[in-house]
Amino acid sequence: MTTFTINAAELNAAKVVEVIASQLPQFEVTKAYSNGTGYYDRLATTVIEGDENLFGFKDEYNRYGIIVKTPIGNLVIFQRYSHLRVASMVTIHLIQFIFRSKL
Repeated sequence: MTTFTINAAELNAAKVVEVIASQLPQFEVTKAYSNGTGYYDRLATTVIEGDENLFGFKDEYNRYGIIVKTPIGNLVIFQRYSHLRVASMVTIHLIQFIFRSKL
């Protein structure tokens, strides 16, 4: 289990993501994981091999993010705008797959 202690009294959500992401094993994020509008839909559905369940990343726009592997896909938490580091703008992705069976 990974435990973080952060004095977040003077940090906004975007800065908290940056602090945590920089302390985790790094995952290389490329344009291939983006949907073209700045969101990481494809990263949420990517199978990440290995025993690690938490990763940090910094994308080409200098946005920090956190990836949490779950049984139904990846939870991706990231800064939405790199130029708004003082703002609390964080986006969360979790794509859930729903399978329908024919009766």
